[in-house]
Amino acid sequence: MALRTYEAFKYRGIASQGQSVVHIYESNLKAHPILVPSFPEQQKIAAILSTWDRAIELTEKLISAKQKRKQALMQQLLTGKVRLKEFVQPWSDVKAGSVFKKRSEKGQADLPTLSVTMDRGLVRRDSIDRKMETTLEEGDHLLVRKGDIAYNMMRMWQGASGLAQVNGIVSPAYVVLQPTAKIDSLFAAYLFKLPRTIKHFEDYSFGLTGDRLRLYYKDFAIIRLQIPTVKEQRAIACLLATQDQELKILHSRVHSLQKQKKGLMQQLLTGKVRVKVEPERVKV
Repeated sequence: MALRTYEAFKYRGIASQGQSVVHIYESNLKAHPILVPSFPEQQKIAAILSTWDRAIELTEKLISAKQKRKQALMQQLLTGKVRLKEFVQPWSDVKAGSVFKKRSEKGQADLPTLSVTMDRGLVRRDSIDRKMETTLEEGDHLLVRKGDIAYNMMRMWQGASGLAQVNGIVSPAYVVLQPTAKIDSLFAAYLFKLPRTIKHFEDYSFGLTGDRLRLYYKDFAIIRLQIPTVKEQRAIACLLATQDQELKILHSRVHSLQKQKKGLMQQLLTGKVRVKVEPERVKV
């Protein structure tokens, strides 16, 4: 068994060999004693942990089903294929530049630095796992205000945009879109994740190679969008936001179950906590 680190085995006194890749050989493992409970107790421990595995599996399946439902709703509601029953007014064909203006204000001190992610939208940079180095000062960044949408010029053709939940600063490599009174920014945030819209972003992005495409505001501004009245936009956004909230709760449940299982493993598989096993009855 090859390991990149032998620290997990080192404290147990298991000998290891190798330089860049450390190896734990079968002979080393065979020579190392381990403590195990009786077979009935092993079975009961396994059954307890399997209960948590099953709960995690079922919750993840529910998440998958709800994600598919949300995608279907987005496809239907954001294209006008399905209308909410209280709305009958025709949708308008508009240029993106008529509903979003470019915000070019310089960053301000004491505001959080935000970054666009593909899956989480616009988030605080310090919440991202990977380390991101920058030599830019606050004044070199762009100001983004709550309700704005920021997008990465080099990744908008892949759907890299996000709605600002707070005031912050972003990289000058981003474009900050300030919504007008004609557009609900939450509705637009969902619309910008629709495959059809992302295809428009790709079509209007330019670069020397496919992976170097950039969508500048002047090109974004001439993209045509089909949108309903603001009132209908808000109703659609509210419905989709409810779906997201349900998914957030389910993801939190999975995280909680995984944490509980890890704690149980630490307790049950080390003997710190024992489970009761009924003594076997002797047949006479």
